[in-house]
Amino acid sequence: MKTDTAVTSVSEENIINCDIYLQTATVKIIGRNRSKLGRCLYDNASYRTFILEQVSKELNLKVIGQKELKVYMFGSTEPIIEKRNKVRVILKNLLDQRHLVAEALETPNISSALIKIPDRDMKSYCQRNNIRLADKSDSEDLKLPVLIGSDYYWTVVTGRIQRLTGALIACKSIFGWTASCSNATLNNISQQSANVMNAAVDRVEVNSNQEVDSLLHKFWELQAITNKEENETNEIDKDILNDFNKSIILKDGRYEVKLPFNDRVGELCDNYEIAYNRINSLVKRFKKNPEFYQMYKDVIKDYLKKGIAEEGLNNSEQILFYLPHQGVLKENNITTKLCVVFDASAHSIDAPSLNHCLSAGPNLNPKLLGILANIRLHKIAFTADIKQAFLQIMLRPDQCDAVRFLWLNKESETNYKILRPTHVIFAATCSPFLLAATLNHHALKLEEEFPRV
Repeated sequence: MKTDTAVTSVSEENIINCDIYLQTATVKIIGRNRSKLGRCLYDNASYRTFILEQVSKELNLKVIGQKELKVYMFGSTEPIIEKRNKVRVILKNLLDQRHLVAEALETPNISSALIKIPDRDMKSYCQRNNIRLADKSDSEDLKLPVLIGSDYYWTVVTGRIQRLTGALIACKSIFGWTASCSNATLNNISQQSANVMNAAVDRVEVNSNQEVDSLLHKFWELQAITNKEENETNEIDKDILNDFNKSIILKDGRYEVKLPFNDRVGELCDNYEIAYNRINSLVKRFKKNPEFYQMYKDVIKDYLKKGIAEEGLNNSEQILFYLPHQGVLKENNITTKLCVVFDASAHSIDAPSLNHCLSAGPNLNPKLLGILANIRLHKIAFTADIKQAFLQIMLRPDQCDAVRFLWLNKESETNYKILRPTHVIFAATCSPFLLAATLNHHALKLEEEFPRV
């Protein structure tokens, strides 16, 4: 059993004329046949996502394993070994169907301090700037049942950030906007605050305040273009890359690869109902916009003509999954005005998506700093783009049924036929890795023939 190291930190600070707001949201916590509302705290300084043990039991969450943690208390050199249940929980947006399926560790306590909720002044200020906060709580006595750690932080946070004042920052997430603030202009409060937080981290031992300062600095260090070396590829990514290099083949002038499924692939359902409902909505749009329908139809026809997609059989003994799709118009694109985009993140509320069951693989893209440095060595720079790069790479035939989609039958508007891509699709979480790994494989293969390239 893998042992992680958990750090329990106690900090006491004198907050002078300043309120501290952390990223929080009110979500619907869904278990097996039960649900409840609760606040969740976004904390990308925690390696793991946690849920209160009491809430987990109340919602009858499914236990999917155990994790053994080493917990170091300040003032102690000996760790406390604790076993925590790992459960699966669904966190849902209160206003729409967006949700997160997460694996969380049970804990008897997340925070001993009351995590401050956005007050009326802050909510009013945000609303005047067209920001509606996701934290709907009206009482600071409301317990904090969920902490979203860095394992899901960037899945929840969309990346859209709006700075409303010098210190008030709004951050968009799938559950709505969150506010992060340390600002004396909103409220003038002087208080003594003692805050107790638990953060789970991997393979880190903390035995002094100096080490804690260094650790926290690394946690909150902004991602930037620096000359620091990135962390070495972890063992899982190494296995994925080795498996890729062993399985890639050159067939009829094109490379053929397989999808890097992870250990959740056994939970995958066919997702037919979601795909069926989506294409019904798409047909309604076609009726309102015949020009859009003609463009969409031409793209699918071109896919079939070029062998990018083919008709699938009703029955299959392989991994089966139906992908919803939509058309994205690119008015400024000279060659491709409409692009058919598959939604590999779509899934029913009690089953994983295709992306959940795929490994993203290591990041093989060239370091931006090196590119920016090298490009300045020459007077003239050239850029080039591989046309429909993902579609140049073929999928193994026995995996094409994992990316099926529905399309219109000529005879009927409601009786759809089954198509399946034969090439790598754009929307899969592993697609950037498959493209970069294929390019690297090809370059190394031709290194002797074209050494300068």
